[in-house]
Amino acid sequence: MPHAEVNGARLYYEEHGEGVPLVLSHGGWTDTNHWLPNAGPLSRRWRVVLWDRRGCGRSSDPGEGHSWQLWRDDLRGLLDHLEIESAYAGGCSYGALLSLELALEWPRMVRALVLESVSPDGIAGAGPDVIQFPARAQELQRITVPTLIAQGELDPFWPPPVAERMQRGIAGSELVVFAGAGHVPHLDDPALFNRTVEEFLQRVEGVG
Repeated sequence: MPHAEVNGARLYYEEHGEGVPLVLSHGGWTDTNHWLPNAGPLSRRWRVVLWDRRGCGRSSDPGEGHSWQLWRDDLRGLLDHLEIESAYAGGCSYGALLSLELALEWPRMVRALVLESVSPDGIAGAGPDVIQFPARAQELQRITVPTLIAQGELDPFWPPPVAERMQRGIAGSELVVFAGAGHVPHLDDPALFNRTVEEFLQRVEGVG
């Protein structure tokens, strides 16, 4: 099983397909299995990279705690390990916020964003499994790459009006609301999600 030694952690990762890298970061405290219905179809056109955050799945947890900055730096370290200079970056929930932070800190590394279930307000809650993320509503104008915002119609955490604010903040971004889907559209309706991402990235590439 491939692992990368990054910031004191052994990060598990998978690669599927060839082409421009599409790096997907999972939500919650799940792992690469979060993307099982999506990796295969999307890898027909792109080099899909999945990874387990530290303390998740098959990645180690050095026990030094968690923060959004550490997760962001882990993702950057993984890209460096894989010699990926720029990629399409996407994710769900925590993974979407993480992809946004990557684009804000190292904009040249991100060719386009796929943000699923994301909020411009970050995360400010508290709890043993809650990692705070900063509010970025006032900085979204710094995002200039093509951006797809995927949103579940029935998301109980961040309903569609949250995604609409995200879209207004990122110039030229696209918003797709998945009817009947909750917080994880890529699992609630994987066929539609995969098609939506494929069509978006093809437009980015000027195909079709």
